[in-house]
Amino acid sequence: MSFSIVCCRARIVKKQSLTPTYKLSFVNNLSDQIFTKREIRAADGAPIKITITGGDSNWQFSSSARLHSARAKIVVLDGDFNADNHEVWTSEEFCNHIVRPRDKIGVVLAGDLELKLKNGEAYLENATFVDNSRFTRSGKFRLGVMLIDNLGERVQEGISEPFSVKDRRGEEFQKREIPRLDDEVWRLQKIAKNGVYHVELKRNGIHTVEHFLKLYYKDEKALRNILRNAPQLVWTTIVDHAKKCDPGRALYSHFLKDKDIRLYFSSVGQIVGATIANQYHAFNDGYLAQNKSLLEQWSKDAYECMTNQPDYEMYNSEPRPIDCSTFQGFTTCGSKSTEPTGKKM
Repeated sequence: MSFSIVCCRARIVKKQSLTPTYKLSFVNNLSDQIFTKREIRAADGAPIKITITGGDSNWQFSSSARLHSARAKIVVLDGDFNADNHEVWTSEEFCNHIVRPRDKIGVVLAGDLELKLKNGEAYLENATFVDNSRFTRSGKFRLGVMLIDNLGERVQEGISEPFSVKDRRGEEFQKREIPRLDDEVWRLQKIAKNGVYHVELKRNGIHTVEHFLKLYYKDEKALRNILRNAPQLVWTTIVDHAKKCDPGRALYSHFLKDKDIRLYFSSVGQIVGATIANQYHAFNDGYLAQNKSLLEQWSKDAYECMTNQPDYEMYNSEPRPIDCSTFQGFTTCGSKSTEPTGKKM
């Protein structure tokens, strides 16, 4: 009998049908598809975060403090566990759905699977699937997290959404649900590897999703002209998929001296807001919405003065200087970043 099953059954307590006071949970979502021999990450590329919730909000000073520093273990569950989306299950039900290794394959999941909670949080890193999910009835897995330590409290196990695990050999042509900046541009939906759109984009110096987005925000018409043979629905699908990419926290700024306005742009050149009269306004709020066309024109001028070095970062939904010594930002033209222009390179 495996360690997981023994540990799980040892913690079965009375009245498990009642809603537990404490619950483990996965904070961020996994991709719908994961590949073997690749580190498991959230859909946005971040480490998978686990938390314990419930009990006294002032847990640091209560008896539940020990739960927030307990040990937890990651297991693999059948994808059809809790298919009816119940909010409560028993430890026994959870354990009965832990996936057992297939003969001659070995463990399903390998890596650092025992975690130590710190302030009620932990991160899953350095974990990879060894086996795929095709042999399960649903063709999918879930991740589960359970406490190892028996601390006398019923802590409900956490489960992820179901996902499929495929052999890594199929990753070569995989298109991620949320693309990354350094992904090759053919990983965007509707762009086939070495297909007509891919070849034309490469011919114009657009090799990555980052290149695609930079040209889109700098000169959408130029990018559309490169893909002029794409039907409007295809064009919209490509752009919408690219926009799901996380540009990160780094920001570039441009100061309009004559107007006393500072504009802020993401790493791919999307205008995110402006500081006017010492008051920050996000690009889509009511104040700036009335002047979008003017701001977009200013942003085109600002592209000519951007350098490789970001000078701000987004913090608590507002920009702050990365380094006070560069607070003046990009008030004059400096060395320009290399980016696609829509022309042959």
